[in-house]
Amino acid sequence: MDASRSLQLFRALFDHLEVAVLVADDHAVYRDANAAACRLLRRSRDEVVGLHLSEIVVEGTRDAVDVQWRGFLRDGAQSGIFPLSVGAGVQVMTRFVARANVIPGLHCSFLSEVEPETLNDTALLTVCAWTNRVRWNDRWVSLGEYLLKAHGITVSHGICPDAFAALDLPDESP
Repeated sequence: MDASRSLQLFRALFDHLEVAVLVADDHAVYRDANAAACRLLRRSRDEVVGLHLSEIVVEGTRDAVDVQWRGFLRDGAQSGIFPLSVGAGVQVMTRFVARANVIPGLHCSFLSEVEPETLNDTALLTVCAWTNRVRWNDRWVSLGEYLLKAHGITVSHGICPDAFAALDLPDESP
């Protein structure tokens, strides 16, 4: 299949997916959106392309967007449940999966609307992308504290083989 035909096939698949797909650049500015994303955001493609992520999140979460975005780029992926603003004070709860650098400098988010009443049945633990602290009872606590107080699980610490291999240990040879 030649490049033109491959691009045509990709565009057709992208446009017809039932899951919302947003493509952002390194600065969290949307460069593309499929039809499902436009329906979710209640905007046309022309209105979505060029928006910054901070323009579609609800008012109370805008301050944390830049920090979360940097954590996403650093870690390469994020997922969770997040409220979006779709205009006129209307919020939509979404479940998202995002992958950084699908193509260098371009990042994809896959979103679907979540009915608020189903969230009560969903086990959800919010983890800070920078500190690995968890949100529990309206406080940010260490994972160890959360596991102990919420589930009676005591945490022990160790070092995994990947982390050990990455250590820059001095050479012990004479």
